[in-house]
Amino acid sequence: MLQWRLLRLSLITMCLLCPLTSAQLDRQELVALAKIVRTMGATLNSSVDPCESTTLDISDSKPGLDQNKVLCNCHPNSSTCHITILYSFLLSLSSLSLLRLVTQKIVLKMYSLPGTLPPQLVDLPYLEELDLTRNYLEGTLPKEWATMKFLRSISLAANRITGEIPREWGSFTNLTSLSLEANRLSGNIPAELGNLVSLTMLILSSNKFVGNLPEKLAAMKNLTDFRISGNNFSGSIPQFIGNWTRLKRL
Repeated sequence: MLQWRLLRLSLITMCLLCPLTSAQLDRQELVALAKIVRTMGATLNSSVDPCESTTLDISDSKPGLDQNKVLCNCHPNSSTCHITILYSFLLSLSSLSLLRLVTQKIVLKMYSLPGTLPPQLVDLPYLEELDLTRNYLEGTLPKEWATMKFLRSISLAANRITGEIPREWGSFTNLTSLSLEANRLSGNIPAELGNLVSLTMLILSSNKFVGNLPEKLAAMKNLTDFRISGNNFSGSIPQFIGNWTRLKRL
């Protein structure tokens, strides 16, 4: 049985080009946010000027509790603000859960969103962290996300994502954390994943991956947390794992 829930969002934005008094949120980014939320199975409504105590409502929300704000934090000599921070509350009939607030981050954790992963995230290019853990999101991993050069952490754990890890994701050279556990992902681990030498955490547990771990993963020497149980990998544990001297959890 679905519970009534309120998703409260506050977007703290950073500006780039003109006086503080005339700075406005980039309209394209606001449109992109609406598309992203819609793709994940909810609805976003906003007032005309998102920088003046506006409200953002995501359905379904409990009547009378939809008080959400967009905050514009713009630097002097700026005219355009860009979405960098979003924080969320989940309020249900039985619980109140405060989700973490960190700079340049999207957290939509445990909202039972039924849609698909939104390729439109590329239209929010300043994002550093994405957490969509424990929803009902389906579809495949968007290869388009690989162009988001500021992303440092991705958590898509406990959804219904299918398909393979895109080879394009080997371009996430600034990524330090990637969690894809408890989905329905399959196929081989792409060798390109070995390009993610900044990773400290890689969690692929409880999927349907097959084959051997590619030798190129040997370059991931910064890993401290590496979990791959609950898959259908073949062969023995690669010797290169013994060279991961920082590894604390396997």
